[in-house]
Amino acid sequence: MRKDNADFRKEFQEFQDHLKHQETIHENLQKTLRDALSTIQLDLQAMKTQLASDKVATEATISTLKGTVGEMGHTLSGCTDDIVHMKTTIESLTATVTQLENKCEDLESRRNNIRIVGVPEGPDTCTTAAAALLKEAFGLEKEPVLDRGTLQPKPKSGERPRTIVCRFHYHSDC
Repeated sequence: MRKDNADFRKEFQEFQDHLKHQETIHENLQKTLRDALSTIQLDLQAMKTQLASDKVATEATISTLKGTVGEMGHTLSGCTDDIVHMKTTIESLTATVTQLENKCEDLESRRNNIRIVGVPEGPDTCTTAAAALLKEAFGLEKEPVLDRGTLQPKPKSGERPRTIVCRFHYHSDC
């Protein structure tokens, strides 16, 4: 029995050693887990603080951008009003330019014309008579060549004589 007792004690001692070893492993594992948990908690706290800081910065940026967008909308509205005004002005100026071009074209077509006013009508009031009248009035060496001569509508009795409109054949005669 002694031998059994010694074996038992030896076995019991080995078991206790094994338990102590297991307790040491368990304690080391708990210490490692506590350290890891503490590190994770610190990291999470740092991330939470960073996220809160980033949130405040993002909200400030968004607020600034909202203000900028509002200002741009107001400015764009003003630009749109200016564009509408300029468009109206351009349309008006285009109409004026068209009118002036037409007037200029009309005046250019009359460029070689001369209006003779105050000459009493007679049977010889025509192109040849107007050419002779111009030669005499301006002291020309020869009668100018006239393409045509027309009379304005006939006046009522007692009014001034009709205007004679003649067109010079040569521009140099003007």
